[in-house]
Amino acid sequence: MAGAFAKRIRAKQLIITHFSARYDFGGIGSDGRSDMEGGMCTVQQLVSEAKKSMGSDNVIAAEDFLRFQVPRRDPAKSGR
Repeated sequence: MAGAFAKRIRAKQLIITHFSARYDFGGIGSDGRSDMEGGMCTVQQLVSEAKKSMGSDNVIAAEDFLRFQVPRRDPAKSGR
């Protein structure tokens, strides 16, 4: 959903946030199985889905304390 919206508004970058506890950041669980083997959806799968929907690789999953600099828009170039 976020990727499709980002595509529709022609976003240059998508940062997805606020993941449900049912999503994991990947890796091996306490049962020794990978998340894919255990049937758990990972945040990386969400990122991949958003990239596909957006049609761009400019999608990242936010982590705690992520800092992202948004460039200042030049009003002369924005047509406003």
